[in-house]
Amino acid sequence: MSLKNSTRIGYQRIIDVDLLPSFATVPLNEITSKAIGDFIYLKIKSGLRSGTVKNIKNCMSAILKSAHTPDGYIEVNPARGVIVPRPEDEIPAREPDPLPWDERVQLEKVFMDHFPRYYPLVLCGFRTGLRIGELIALKWSDIDFFNELIMVQRNITRGKITTPKTKSSKRFVRMTTQLIEVLKKHRQQAKEEKLKKGWDEVPEWVFYNEDGQFINYYNFIPRVWNRAMERSGLRRRTPHDMRHSYATLRLSKGDSLAEVSKEMGHGSTDITYRTYYKWLPKESRSDINELDGEWKNNASIRTLSASKN
Repeated sequence: MSLKNSTRIGYQRIIDVDLLPSFATVPLNEITSKAIGDFIYLKIKSGLRSGTVKNIKNCMSAILKSAHTPDGYIEVNPARGVIVPRPEDEIPAREPDPLPWDERVQLEKVFMDHFPRYYPLVLCGFRTGLRIGELIALKWSDIDFFNELIMVQRNITRGKITTPKTKSSKRFVRMTTQLIEVLKKHRQQAKEEKLKKGWDEVPEWVFYNEDGQFINYYNFIPRVWNRAMERSGLRRRTPHDMRHSYATLRLSKGDSLAEVSKEMGHGSTDITYRTYYKWLPKESRSDINELDGEWKNNASIRTLSASKN
């Protein structure tokens, strides 16, 4: 592979400063997706921007890819599917990539037809804007069908159940009629699966795997999400883009910034505004032309301005 000299130098620095201190003595077969995820999490917590951490992850993935060959040392590249999380107060380096409505419907249909166990999760993601860790951590006790609300009160980070790190992340989110119907049907199917498989109890998790346990994120991405994206024929997105899709649809339809920010669990409306400004209706934005004052309605001022340029 031909690399620019600057890229080669950057990779070498990543290897020397970031990878070798953490993995030099770790056997190759012990470098798992979880180990890489924990490593990435610590890098984010240390204060590095997600773009920098993504470069570290990409360098590691390239190295492990060379060991993942027909006659290589590992069966799969454990770095594949590991997502670099973004701190709550960090605005993304690139614009969100939400799915237009027709693409959402198309992806939902792929899940319904080919990955039906995970269809309710994906529908919930598109209809509520919950983070993927919040979706996976939902319990039936969090679902209030009577008041049509979901209480978000836990998350899954690095495979462990955690509480929301900020007060704003703990919140109530409204459910749509379609989502309510799908979740009620899903709960009934959970009861039937309990009897069929001989489980002692119905899974407490709203979204669960074949064993009735909460979904392993590191398995879900390569085995389910990525395959569904490929089947759909759509441009590759991540589960986080379900969240972006929810926010941009709400804002583009004129819902208040404060309300959307609250249901997204953002720490402030400033985060929501800076992230999704492009999708705000024009009438929601301040008119920059107001800075011209009376220029528009005063011909003499316009003439004077033009003569001085």
